[in-house]
Amino acid sequence: MKNIFLISLVFVLVTVSFQCIPKFEEPVAPSWDTQLGITILNKEYTLKDLISKDTSVITIDSLTNEIFYKTSSASNPSTVGDALVIHPVPTRPESIQVGLFRVQTPTLPSQTVPILDSIPFPFGYDSVMNFPDTSVRVPLGNQFTEFEFVKFASGVLSLSLTNNLPVPITPDTIIIYNTTDGGIVARYFNFGTIQPSGISQQNFPLAQSDTMRDQLSLYAHIVTESGSVHLPMGAKSITFGANITNNPTASAARGIIPSQRTSVARATPFTTDTSAQPTKINFASFKSGRLAFVVNNHSDVEIRLNLKLNDFKRVAAPHSSLLDSIFVNRFGKDSISIDMTEYNIDYAGQPSSQFNFEAEITTLQSGASFSTIKSTDFVEAYITIPDENFILQSVNGRVTPFESIVAETLRVSLTDVDPHFSGNLSFSGFKVGLGLYVGGGVKTALDMKIYGIDTVTGIIDSILIPAGEDTIFPSPQGQPPKLNIINLNVDQFLSSFSFPNLPNMFVFAGKARFNPDYQQGFIADTTSLYGTTDFTIPMKMRIFNGLFLDTSDVETNIDQDQLENINFGTISINVNNGMPLRSSLQLDILDSLFLDGDSIHGSRFRTTLLVDSARVSQGLSTLATNEITIQNADAKAIAKGDFSLIKLGLQTSGNEIVTFRTTDKIIIRITAKLGYRVKSDENSVQPPIKTSAK
Repeated sequence: MKNIFLISLVFVLVTVSFQCIPKFEEPVAPSWDTQLGITILNKEYTLKDLISKDTSVITIDSLTNEIFYKTSSASNPSTVGDALVIHPVPTRPESIQVGLFRVQTPTLPSQTVPILDSIPFPFGYDSVMNFPDTSVRVPLGNQFTEFEFVKFASGVLSLSLTNNLPVPITPDTIIIYNTTDGGIVARYFNFGTIQPSGISQQNFPLAQSDTMRDQLSLYAHIVTESGSVHLPMGAKSITFGANITNNPTASAARGIIPSQRTSVARATPFTTDTSAQPTKINFASFKSGRLAFVVNNHSDVEIRLNLKLNDFKRVAAPHSSLLDSIFVNRFGKDSISIDMTEYNIDYAGQPSSQFNFEAEITTLQSGASFSTIKSTDFVEAYITIPDENFILQSVNGRVTPFESIVAETLRVSLTDVDPHFSGNLSFSGFKVGLGLYVGGGVKTALDMKIYGIDTVTGIIDSILIPAGEDTIFPSPQGQPPKLNIINLNVDQFLSSFSFPNLPNMFVFAGKARFNPDYQQGFIADTTSLYGTTDFTIPMKMRIFNGLFLDTSDVETNIDQDQLENINFGTISINVNNGMPLRSSLQLDILDSLFLDGDSIHGSRFRTTLLVDSARVSQGLSTLATNEITIQNADAKAIAKGDFSLIKLGLQTSGNEIVTFRTTDKIIIRITAKLGYRVKSDENSVQPPIKTSAK
């Protein structure tokens, strides 16, 4: 048996698969005056048979037996990619003053002043006389090599006095001064009376002194008690000892500045995003971006600085804070480039877009040569941004609302229709269900359309995802992504296309706006909009001028040599229509050369029958019968036929949209009775039955 299905309603809707149920009656060996029964066609066309052939795309409502074509197209993830960005800004130059510093201080030698050399002795050294008041001036060592000048801010200049005279002395005034300009370095009062061989010491705060030059002198006015004393030989001096103590610091100097650790720091805010709704971060990792620490030294000393962003942690263990050191020459400028992919922002507290940048002078020195320096000298430290934006790999915090372009092609064709079908179809209840996930912890708003495209005709139409269906919600933290279902009824959308040129491609395109409400959550560059698109098509449609064709062998078991004896008969056509379609049946009996490609030739016999649609909603089918009496040539045409061809014209009643169920079917039974009459002079005629029949 040879079957040709020439109807295929979208996605096998009414491609009424047939089940061939041949029920050939055994030919009754005719007597000379009886008839031969022939079964031309006995078939049941049911949708249920179709379902058993492709269960992967067919689902059945267990309560109503309604049939649905369902297929899904998994969409490729549309990822955030490089759309997750922040816009950091350079920090302002932060001035860090050098502050107080240490200088190399000289060692001041003790000075023994020969007091008696300045006194006139008329009677010689070994005399008894009154000891007069006296004044002395002596240098305190040679010119210093450690500095040219120093303005001290702290420390003391300690002065000790040893009385080598045989009489008590009372220093009235002692002054240490610069030899070159007379500037007072220290002034001492009230040493009190120093007994013979006694020692006294006083301290002078250097912060009160004038600038100290590189050579010092001492002036002293000494008072003795009145009365005559015996001055023995050799008793003739007072010893002065001076020393700079108590870790002195300077506010200005020219000299050798020894290498010294200091801790002069300034902090300034570093803003990582300047958007109107800035991304505020608890944790962030970086996909790209660079920043630079820049130091501009406005001083005459070499300086080392530590530059620090405490909340920027190294990706590599032990995840220490971003800390780098930079050494800058006198009046020099230098920078350090930082690759942000090596760091994360890890900030405890409320999400923030501002982080402290700290710059600290840790070391300063002049080296072997003199430097001129003041405590108000300064360096500038700041952050520059060589890259305009930083692209984030992930962020936990309050993310700036941003958009990502989505363009996803769905290869689901609606044009899988048998090319032999002719007619027109309209649909009802065709739905597209977008099952979408957002792989991240933020709400996502959709501004998208579904485009249907017929690449053959070039027709394009679209449907906008409606309000109320255009938002994807995240799952609670720690739970799998939540499926969001968006159902679209696209009947009107499909009306833009004319059957059979239906869309063979759908495109889901537009913009996804992540975190539109500017809420806290987690998002990454791999965060994606993904899922499946389900096409659900109930077998509910309108059919206009549809045509279904089927062929079957005609096996008559009649001896071809005796066919000319056939001269009468009847054809009975019975159609039991259990489908919600009006049908018109045309029967053709064809010879063996009836086909030439898709063209039909050589029809020997033709008849038609109109069948009304079944009242499926009431569970009732429609029965149509027709019995045709045939004579001579028509009877011979039936007997000589090789094939039967039925053409079922299909049309929903009143062009209404109807629903198809698994129980819907059309049963067609066509039989013929052929015979001849024997005349009295025809006793020699043999029965027209092959002897091998039965």
